Amino acid sequence: MAIVVSTVLAWIGLLNLLRPARAVYLGSWCAYLLYVVLTGPTVMSPIGSVLDTAMTMVGGAILGLVYLSELRLGFKPLSEAWR
Repeated sequence: MAIVVSTVLAWIGLLNLLRPARAVYLGSWCAYLLYVVLTGPTVMSPIGSVLDTAMTMVGGAILGLVYLSELRLGFKPLSEAWR
């Protein structure tokens, strides 16, 4: 549940272009990868596997956008968001 909550909060922060949301999103992805490693092997249906792969690709694209593109310059600190 903590991973889901942190991901949703990060999405809200990313939509509002808050700089700390980038770290929260990266942290939630790292926590998710750790969760996958610790839970062991799973069996998925073909549709589930496609959705899981698509989720991973979209998550990687979001991380690439917020850290490696010109969009990274538009993020503001949390103190500016309260003004």
